[in-house]
Amino acid sequence: KPGHQDVLDIGWSRGPDGKGNEGWQDSRFVLAAQGSSSVIQSENLVFRFALASNDVGQSNGFAFDNFRLGERTRTVLLESFANAGSTDPVEKAQNDSINAFKRGQPVELVKVNYRVGFPGIDPFNQDNPGDPSSRALYYNIKTTPRSRLDGFMEPEQEKPLFTNWVRDEFNKRALQLARAEMDVTVATDKGVIAVKVVVRPNEALNKRTILNIAVLEQQVNIAALGARGSLVKTGEVTFEFVVKKMLPTVLGTQTSTHKDAVNGELLPANAYTFETEWIPNLSLFYREPNDLAVAVFLQDEETREVYQSKVILNLTDPASNLVTGLENLDASQVVTFPNPADDVLYVELPAPPAVPVALELIDQMGKRVQSSQISPASRQGTFQVGGLAAGVYIVQIGTPGHPIRKKVVIAR
Repeated sequence: KPGHQDVLDIGWSRGPDGKGNEGWQDSRFVLAAQGSSSVIQSENLVFRFALASNDVGQSNGFAFDNFRLGERTRTVLLESFANAGSTDPVEKAQNDSINAFKRGQPVELVKVNYRVGFPGIDPFNQDNPGDPSSRALYYNIKTTPRSRLDGFMEPEQEKPLFTNWVRDEFNKRALQLARAEMDVTVATDKGVIAVKVVVRPNEALNKRTILNIAVLEQQVNIAALGARGSLVKTGEVTFEFVVKKMLPTVLGTQTSTHKDAVNGELLPANAYTFETEWIPNLSLFYREPNDLAVAVFLQDEETREVYQSKVILNLTDPASNLVTGLENLDASQVVTFPNPADDVLYVELPAPPAVPVALELIDQMGKRVQSSQISPASRQGTFQVGGLAAGVYIVQIGTPGHPIRKKVVIAR
């Protein structure tokens, strides 16, 4: 009864046939209080190894090797596949559990949330249907909600939901030593998101290794969806770590193409730099400031195992330093919503302006029907359109010398 266990007092066993589990066996243990995420604080920890045998014949004995007491080196990746258009209450319950699980971890957990287009219409999927769909196909996911942990699926397929398996599997993955370290820097400047990743392998990374980069929005409130919020059927009001774009594409970057790869492999003791840029359509970003994130992970393309992950949080909007004058903006960077509108029409810049920005609403005859402005303390201006006739209107942003014009529809 090693450790005074009442049941299952078995460590490593060769089995009744004398076979199995020969050679080196690997064991890991979390130094946390039972039922708690807090690491045990003690100067008097004692490690005991209990050995027993019912083998009275010849045996090879035992040995201990590579005993390590230290910090975890792996950052685990949790990929979730969800659909806000689903009417199944399980969808919200699982997503709520995932969000709570991430917030409760004492170590970093990288979360990536793919909003797929099935079974219902998902407003976030409308922004970028291709990337989530491709990742779902890669994992053979055909329904929601589903999760993958470091690329692995549920060990018991009859228990596919997050709450049935991910919590137990997380520590197993978190205790694995990282196969690589990554340094990630992100710049959001002049409308461009630029990502630089330096990979330092701890062991050789084979030619099947893919470097994936995902641009995320950390949290989006349902109000930011405007009229499209009506597409949400799950009852959720906030959505976390929503994928906006996979860089440079959803296929990632084959590390074997790096100029310093040796026979397609990245070797230990070397550093390999990968860089990519994305010029986004800024109208697809939502209103929360400093809520962008970039997740980076190394993955075996065939086995799907994720070797290491990292996330950079609280990135500024890629256009946050642009609005010193409207001459630096184009129409795609100005958002008008909802469109069509029936009560209030919002006009939003990618960042607060340096000076007040004039707004005018013009009808089809070229007549100005309303005026408003966006102040330096805000990114947003409004028009009250409830009393206007239905039809097509033009929103003019700025002075006649440097105007930006957007077409909007008022419906009844």
